[in-house]
Amino acid sequence: MLTALKMAPSVDQTIAEHGRQMIQSGKEVIEHVMSGPQMKELHKTGHADDRLMQYTHELGEAVIKVTSMLEKMSAEGAMDSETMTMHHMHLMINHALSMAAQGSNMAILGQMKHEHACRQIVGWGGSDDDDRSPLVVKENLRGCCDERDAQRRCDNGQRHDE
Repeated sequence: MLTALKMAPSVDQTIAEHGRQMIQSGKEVIEHVMSGPQMKELHKTGHADDRLMQYTHELGEAVIKVTSMLEKMSAEGAMDSETMTMHHMHLMINHALSMAAQGSNMAILGQMKHEHACRQIVGWGGSDDDDRSPLVVKENLRGCCDERDAQRRCDNGQRHDE
């Protein structure tokens, strides 16, 4: 869409081609994830009917649909005030989609509650002036590990095995 503004003709073709390549590469990644060897292996090992597998396939189908829509999106034509307004709306919608996807990733990470990840975080430690000090790390661990586990691992910035 950016090249439709025709404000930088010396680089518009390069930008347009790069944008098309990015869309194509994104679609290839989605298609590989949805039908590649890892997905086939998960289906073979009994995960085909899992709730998470169903969600994964629904998400993949929806993202392919959105990607195809983005691929067809164009701002060609007259660039009057209304067209420019719609173009800006497209940019805001695309940005909002990116924000929602990143937010979803963060929410999923927060739900994982992997003890291994908690141990890695605790390993940071540091001085009182360090943003990664044991107290800060302990606060970051709330909801990730059991509170007793977080306390045991965060006192004085060191992990304390029982």
